[in-house]
Amino acid sequence: MTLDLRAALCQTPLLDGVPSDLLDRLIDQGTVRQVRAGEQLFAASDMSNTVFFILAGSLRIYSRDETSPVPLADLGAGDVVGELAAIDGGGRTGSATALQESAVLVCPPRCLHRPAKPRPAGSPSVVAAVFADHPRCR
Repeated sequence: MTLDLRAALCQTPLLDGVPSDLLDRLIDQGTVRQVRAGEQLFAASDMSNTVFFILAGSLRIYSRDETSPVPLADLGAGDVVGELAAIDGGGRTGSATALQESAVLVCPPRCLHRPAKPRPAGSPSVVAAVFADHPRCR
């Protein structure tokens, strides 16, 4: 699967209005991961603050009751998953499995918090710019 990362990320509403240098940082420091249909990207309760930007394909987010998975949402290109754990540092609140061959940009904490190069005083970090309007950040 060949992707234009910038074009794919520009389809992400959460990144609308993020300065281009911060978008470049996500691209430079993130890693593209291919996820096969049926493959689990992460499981509920995993301790990780990695954020995944869905570039192509689709993922199902689900929780589990005593006996079976309970679907919560189907997400596709332009959606973001894992942002709650990045915001509050807690465990994953659900699991994610690919519904079809998919690609995600894996952004570990270092690419969200640390600047690739010194930035001018007052300029936002990626986290501040990306999650500024997220309800859990207010």
